[in-house]
Amino acid sequence: MEANVGWTVGRTIGRGATSTVSLAAATTTGDLFAVKSCPLSRSSLLRREQSILSSLSSRHIISCLGSDVAGGCYHLFLELAAGGALSDYAGYLDESKIRCFTHQILLGLCYLHSRGVAHGDVKGRNVLVGEDGRRVKLGDFGCARRLGDVGLVMGTPAFMAPEVA
Repeated sequence: MEANVGWTVGRTIGRGATSTVSLAAATTTGDLFAVKSCPLSRSSLLRREQSILSSLSSRHIISCLGSDVAGGCYHLFLELAAGGALSDYAGYLDESKIRCFTHQILLGLCYLHSRGVAHGDVKGRNVLVGEDGRRVKLGDFGCARRLGDVGLVMGTPAFMAPEVA
């Protein structure tokens, strides 16, 4: 474990194209959270993700808890979804649970769209399950865009419509 001012990073719980997600704990309270990290030289996407997440507040969206720069890396602190990714549950959910999760995902997307934000990469790996296994939240806003943002359309190529990819 690597110690930083106010928090300690633990094991890796996920990897993306531009960053690594690790379990972390506040040193004073022991509260657990997720920390998404990347080198400072490649931190523009994480900084934009923080900007978008910091402007949102919904029980259907992973919360941003702040950020830190330490050890040559930019660290984005996020609410921990201890149940992991929805994709980990493929083949193990009954119809009522699928309906419930789909409803929560749609509520999250409606909230985002009402705030002028497009997620840009909705897939099972970016839908996170709460510790109780009853709630899901949208996570990974690395491809998110605000209405009117210019730039390339981003996302995971394997999950894109052919005309977008």
